[in-house]
Amino acid sequence: MNGTFLIILLAAFISFILPAIIYSFIVKKRGRFNSDNSKNTSLFLPFALSLFAVSVALYYTVYDNRDFLTVMTSTELIIPFISAIIIGIIGTVSKNNKFIFSLVLLLGSFASAFVIPDDAIIYIANINPLIVKAGIGLAWFLFSLIYRYANVGDAILSIQSITIAVGIALLGLIGAIPAFLGFLGIMYTAGFLALMSFTWYPARLKISNEEACCFGFILFSLIAWTSTENAAGCVLIFCLYFIIDILWAFLLKLSFMDKYSNIQQNTSYGKAIELGMIPNLVANYVIRIQILLLFLGSFQALADNHFSLLLASSLIAIWFMYRLKNISDGPQSFKDINRQVLEDLQARINDIKQYTNKDNNF
Repeated sequence: MNGTFLIILLAAFISFILPAIIYSFIVKKRGRFNSDNSKNTSLFLPFALSLFAVSVALYYTVYDNRDFLTVMTSTELIIPFISAIIIGIIGTVSKNNKFIFSLVLLLGSFASAFVIPDDAIIYIANINPLIVKAGIGLAWFLFSLIYRYANVGDAILSIQSITIAVGIALLGLIGAIPAFLGFLGIMYTAGFLALMSFTWYPARLKISNEEACCFGFILFSLIAWTSTENAAGCVLIFCLYFIIDILWAFLLKLSFMDKYSNIQQNTSYGKAIELGMIPNLVANYVIRIQILLLFLGSFQALADNHFSLLLASSLIAIWFMYRLKNISDGPQSFKDINRQVLEDLQARINDIKQYTNKDNNF
């Protein structure tokens, strides 16, 4: 156990320090030339290459097939990383060719989905594995494509990604999923922490739309592996902030009103900034929402029904996102934000208790 702990600790350190060193170099280089993301440098490739090397090393050192409901093959691990790296390269060298990038993203998504073993697919749905894999491939592509809208402001993409990665790490810690997937969650967390340290307001580096899609692609690999271990409900709760926020932003755009034409400005972050809130305060508010979803998603693993907490989690997330969008006359300091979040959370918990008591009386 001590040996495994040291291996995980070393792997997490590598997952953080290698991208961080390269990001630091990029910052210095861009500072000298007073340039931005228009240069052919990628924030995604250092992340993906570091994580790829570490994940493969962990697979051949600490992977234990007995922890899995079925089996996780080396091909299932490697193909998504190779696909992500190819997509990242295409996105870097041909940023103006959206069709080629989308096509490669689509092919990579289906290639990654179709290497999932049939035995693992059965745990998702007991129907034809090819149909399920096609559905996973389509979901992989759509998630990656719209993940660019997680990149609405400084550090927001990193915060959402860290939430999912930390949540999966927690699931591994409590034994809800195989320990190996929890270890990968720790590696992803370390990598996204390195990214967040450079994209926190005021951001020293900006993530392009293509890079945001690539981060979404590599993140979905972790989501897919975890979902095949009967933890889809938990992961869905970890993603709730992003899913609900983007769905609402798209619905506003479909109203065809000029003021809702920009999807990113329709998000909670965009509305809060429009109302005059400072970006780092918005990021801190989002973190507190995500922490709550982390707890709810972790408790979901202990429930008998795989999606029993999904409705309650959705309502709580919607409430806090509503508060964020209407915070112009509200708090403007960390202390006030913390206090109001706790007060709102206590109020929602009391509401849930009241409904529970009413059901018990009947």
